[in-house]
Amino acid sequence: MNAQFKRELPTWRLLTTTLLFLFCFALLSPIDAVAAKKKFDHSTTGFVLSGPHERLECNTCHIRGIFKGIPRQCVNCHDRGSQIGTTQKPINHVQTSGECESCHSGTTWAVTRFDHSDVRGRCVQCHNNTTAMGKPNNHVQAGNACEDCHITAAWIPARYDHSNITGSCFSCHNGVNATGKSPNHVTSSNNCDDCHTTNAWLPARFDHSNVSGGCSNCHNNVRATGKPVNHIATSCQCDTCHSTNSWNVSASRVDHGCVSGSCVSCHNNVTAIGKPRSHVQSNELCEDCHSTRAWTPATFNHNNIDPNGSCIACHSGDYRTGPHIRRETPQEYYSVTDLQNCASSSCHIYESDNVTIKESRPGGSQHSVTRQSW
Repeated sequence: MNAQFKRELPTWRLLTTTLLFLFCFALLSPIDAVAAKKKFDHSTTGFVLSGPHERLECNTCHIRGIFKGIPRQCVNCHDRGSQIGTTQKPINHVQTSGECESCHSGTTWAVTRFDHSDVRGRCVQCHNNTTAMGKPNNHVQAGNACEDCHITAAWIPARYDHSNITGSCFSCHNGVNATGKSPNHVTSSNNCDDCHTTNAWLPARFDHSNVSGGCSNCHNNVRATGKPVNHIATSCQCDTCHSTNSWNVSASRVDHGCVSGSCVSCHNNVTAIGKPRSHVQSNELCEDCHSTRAWTPATFNHNNIDPNGSCIACHSGDYRTGPHIRRETPQEYYSVTDLQNCASSSCHIYESDNVTIKESRPGGSQHSVTRQSW
């Protein structure tokens, strides 16, 4: 052998040995290949085999015997144009910048979660009842985009923009397409917007001009607010005292003709204004002195006043010193304590000595309970 052949012999032997090893490896049975696969811990590569990946043959991903540099991200294998022969994104896939694992799990292509923040385009591009659930047949007729009313968390509850709605409220709010009149709704026409706004059903304004029948047909505490428990006992209809603007009652609207019971049953300072603290002490009924039109002017019946009592006990506020002269020179007047009973005692004007009577006024001559004034 020449020197050159001796130098090339080890290289030829190495090549022959390698080819023989590969030939023997190729002759291994599938059972041996599976056994070899099980012995290898794939998690050491940074990609854990789980779900469908556990059942794949190695050469599904490791094409042409390449083991290093295989992608670890889903999109690098499952995106269109990948050289790895595996399931790829369908043409009608939702347009999204998110990674596969944002929506899919490692075991199935079924969507287990969905992040709308990575989705591009309008809702209807997917929610068209083909790619994803869209408007049902009984959906409210509207030209709004989904996002005008719905949020990405759930279809309901939904906010609603009525500005793009055509037609009357009742065309949707009929109890089928959308919430309509409840069974106990006040009998009225179907023009919802006469009373309600698009913000909420309540509070509602009410146009009584289109209502027929008495107030109590609705204001019966079932359909609408009616008489409270402490309401004045009366046979009058609501509109006798109340107006359609407010429950507040003007005194001029109260019809006492249909009120049952005595005045004090209402005028007790609880249900209605009653006796003030400064009222004359009397056991008489309100109607003995007052009329149903107003508290004043009032007539006074002194028949129930104790004849031996003191007039000044009530009339001290009207006591006038001028005419009640005790003596003229020097001028002196009776005091309140001196004049206890205007109607029954005599009133004298004395000389300056306060003993000699200059003038006498018999009791009751000037003041009498039967007279209209002092």
